[in-house]
Amino acid sequence: MQVKSTKWWLLSVLVLLLTVGCEGRSKQPAASEKAVGPDSATVSGTLRKDESGKPFTVTILPEEPRAGDDLRTLVRGAGESFVFAWERNGQPIAGQNKTRLAHQGLMHGDVVRVIVAAGTREASAQTIILNSPPEVKSVVVKTPYLCRGVDFEVEPRAVDVDGDPIEFSYGWRIDEVELYGEDGPVLTGDTFHRGQTLKLEVIPRDEEEEGEPFTQGLQFEVGNAPPRIVTSPPTSITSLDYRYQARATDADEDEITYQLTKGPEGMTIDPASGLVLWSIPADASGTFEVRIEARDAEGEGAWQEFSLEIERGGEKQ
Repeated sequence: MQVKSTKWWLLSVLVLLLTVGCEGRSKQPAASEKAVGPDSATVSGTLRKDESGKPFTVTILPEEPRAGDDLRTLVRGAGESFVFAWERNGQPIAGQNKTRLAHQGLMHGDVVRVIVAAGTREASAQTIILNSPPEVKSVVVKTPYLCRGVDFEVEPRAVDVDGDPIEFSYGWRIDEVELYGEDGPVLTGDTFHRGQTLKLEVIPRDEEEEGEPFTQGLQFEVGNAPPRIVTSPPTSITSLDYRYQARATDADEDEITYQLTKGPEGMTIDPASGLVLWSIPADASGTFEVRIEARDAEGEGAWQEFSLEIERGGEKQ
């Protein structure tokens, strides 16, 4: 009887152990589930580890902003949900709560700060708006024709987004040779010769820094200098032999030829010297138109027109 009771006792213990094992397996979570404890949180519908104890970083780009640059924020380590607030010189910028800040209203010297909140965490960054160098937009050539003997002048047009006053420096070259000491907007007419190539570089500058050099369209060929008539005809007639020594100069030192293209009958001009002669007839009266031309070897010319008045009766004026 004792042996039989022992067997029944062992059988009961075995059944009890099997029952407990089945109950333990029935309490395990499904394979598709994950345990959610005090160190876990749900972000945007996704189970994500809470990073409240970890710092995150904020950077404002570009690293060296200027007044014409939009600012943008780079956030690292903040998860997916954060809020922005922008400040300018310590004052909140109304309505600006996005990752980007438009450049409108930003000026040289402004201190801009962005505050980024991610849940209970917060980080910030700030930057200073740097000086914007001036920019040349165009250069106006004020001399209509480039030739020796005529000063060559330019006038730059530039902008500075900070509103700073602008100064200019000028770099002149002739046939790729730099002209030292020539740093103004005017190059004197005795500096260059016909056939040479003239180049110019204009550099703008404000109180802090230089802008980019401007060279667009600033290459010129020196043309032929036309003659210039430098004398004036007599204003009165004092005898029946009219005499006028016309004289022209040529900056290129070309040989000059003179021609009388209009005048009274009998008036002549020496082609080489420009001497005008007229033996006035005794019966001449009225107004006589005269035109003298002087031309160089290149065919460029200058002219001079004037009138001679002779009153009836022989009195001359």
